[in-house]
Amino acid sequence: MIRLLGRYFKENKLLVILNIVFVALQIIIQTVFLMKEMKNIIDNGVGRQDMDYIIHS
Repeated sequence: MIRLLGRYFKENKLLVILNIVFVALQIIIQTVFLMKEMKNIIDNGVGRQDMDYIIHS
């Protein structure tokens, strides 16, 4: 099994590296976006007691 995986990774080394990079970028972007969205909900919705804003965001 290890040999098979080793051979696969050698043949597709660039794709494996690109996959890792893109997954890492996705996690970073989602984390930043989620924090920004939660900040907006807290500031604009909860802070102003605007239930419409909370529900529709």
